[in-house]
Amino acid sequence: MPGTSFTPRPTGASRRKWARYTAVSLVNIFLGLLTLVVLHGFLGWDGVPAAITAVVASAVPCFLLYRRFVWVRAGRVRVRAEVVPFALFTLLGLLASSSLVFLAGRRYDSEIMVYVAHQSAFAVLWVLRFLLFDRLLWRARPATVWNLKRRSAATRRLVEDLAA
Repeated sequence: MPGTSFTPRPTGASRRKWARYTAVSLVNIFLGLLTLVVLHGFLGWDGVPAAITAVVASAVPCFLLYRRFVWVRAGRVRVRAEVVPFALFTLLGLLASSSLVFLAGRRYDSEIMVYVAHQSAFAVLWVLRFLLFDRLLWRARPATVWNLKRRSAATRRLVEDLAA
């Protein structure tokens, strides 16, 4: 049938969520690379310990920004439902990153290649992370009167501003 598509078109809300996800990811990249450059480039740490420290140092701000800014979640953090899946996915990225950093450090005598290897692992997992978090971890819940009554006025305004 002409004009028929089986691929759903992204809505304005999903495009804004994707843009917020991208912005938080860029902040995470900056924090991780800054930590890696300081530890590896300036302080002379080996690549793998520097990469591990960079991932661990940027994980907490990344989690909080994703949770609050991208998926607009407030209130208590659910350890089993939110922290554990996020930590496991971060660990997967850490293992991939550390492996690539190790290989780059052995093959090339270049700090730049260590940084490229570190970011390459996370670039591959970037889209998968969005889909996992959006569909499983922080999937949209239908708004109920009870949920709206529980939110403070400031939180309601924040949600309304982010949704606009």
